[in-house]
Amino acid sequence: MHLELTCEYGHVQIDSLEGWRRRTEAIEIGHHRSACRVCSSETQTRVEFKAQVSRDSRIERLRAIHPQLKMISASDNELTVNCGQISQIGRFQIPHPDFLVYETKINNYLEQHAKHGRCRCLICAAAEGGKLPDTEKNLASLDARLKLRAAWVADFLGHSSIDSALAYASTDVPPTVKIKSGEKIYFQCHNPEHKPVFTGAGNFFNPKRLGYCPTCMKDVKTKLKFDGVSQEPKTWESFCPRL
Repeated sequence: MHLELTCEYGHVQIDSLEGWRRRTEAIEIGHHRSACRVCSSETQTRVEFKAQVSRDSRIERLRAIHPQLKMISASDNELTVNCGQISQIGRFQIPHPDFLVYETKINNYLEQHAKHGRCRCLICAAAEGGKLPDTEKNLASLDARLKLRAAWVADFLGHSSIDSALAYASTDVPPTVKIKSGEKIYFQCHNPEHKPVFTGAGNFFNPKRLGYCPTCMKDVKTKLKFDGVSQEPKTWESFCPRL
């Protein structure tokens, strides 16, 4: 007896009951991703299979740091992953961007997490007020961190949107390309009528500095005075202890 089945991507295949049983067992032991021969090629070599199992086990170990971690892509020693988190500040939601990890450094990542509670996602660390990881910074991560601060300021001021908040370079730089230390980029706040700040990321996010759009922070000071707070925040950390 044979069965004809169609996978979720429309690949039609016919096999015996015993054949379908073997395919199911291959999925259970992790040998294949799918019972469909097109989606999960059975021409995979033993070396490729071992490498895949090894990589999967490393990803699983990283879930001790980020339980909802998922792999986006892999290239040699580099793994592009996502923590699966979305930060909520007031009415605003900020999805966390993808970031790089290195397979050969996973033991080091786990040790840093065990000793110091350090995670690998820059936005998780910023949102929780933890020590920032040494992950490579790109426009996507800087933009997400800017949006954290935009959400905090907008929520404090009672504004309804942070759609205009954007970190961008003066040239056409892909969001995944590493931003060099000291390289200046534009930080546009959530108010499109305000002039963007053009500076390095280290300077902009320095907790000892203003840390956001100067015009917005003037509005923050005005509201604090109205609320009866006599001491004006002169640095970001005096206004918000994280982000």
